[in-house]
Amino acid sequence: MTEFIEGLKLYFLSGLLMFISILPILLVSIIARKGFLLSICISIVYSLVSFLASWVAPLAALLPIDVAWRIMDLKQFEMSYSFPMFISYVSLVFFAVISITGILYISRKQEA
Repeated sequence: MTEFIEGLKLYFLSGLLMFISILPILLVSIIARKGFLLSICISIVYSLVSFLASWVAPLAALLPIDVAWRIMDLKQFEMSYSFPMFISYVSLVFFAVISITGILYISRKQEA
């Protein structure tokens, strides 16, 4: 039962971290307002950049998806990091706050 609870916590943590990681994509899509296709293109580019950046130590410690992988401590990736974990947390919070603020601002501006 303990293993199940640990797995469930990791499942919810990874879901939350991935949601936070895609907030910048949502922000850019809302700002662009060009439709569904642009959002898909942005998502593909963002994913590719994040995946390739996982082998560049300074970027891996700062980009949201790579930070999420670092927090989840995935053993499949052999990544090195240039910064301590605290900097990664600050980076993730920074991207989340900027994205949420931007999404709320654009949403209110579009309603008016």
